[in-house]
Amino acid sequence: MILLEHLTHKATVTKKTPSDKDEYGTVSYITETVEVPCFFDMPTEEIKISGQGDRTFIAQGILFVQPTASIKVNDLVSKIVDRGGNIIKEDDYRVGEIDPATDDEGVHHLEVYLINNK
Repeated sequence: MILLEHLTHKATVTKKTPSDKDEYGTVSYITETVEVPCFFDMPTEEIKISGQGDRTFIAQGILFVQPTASIKVNDLVSKIVDRGGNIIKEDDYRVGEIDPATDDEGVHHLEVYLINNK
């Protein structure tokens, strides 16, 4: 497992969980915002992410997080800061894909690929 000392950044992650339906069948959502320890990096090469249908997105950033991190595809990432609270990125991203990175002991960390949320 990746050590917390290497995760020198924090990402603000907003999760939307479906809740009840109203009398018209419209689903309401519960919104939860959490701070996730991470390390943010920019891709060094073009990483394509398949979306719904035949849409393809290009990763705009990568978060390295612990395998136990509470983050899933389509979560929103709105701010990434360093340990001193300095803003590294304040763009609106959406989690496009999550890939587990493994070693001899199992999943070492997760690589979370961010796409523009526009």
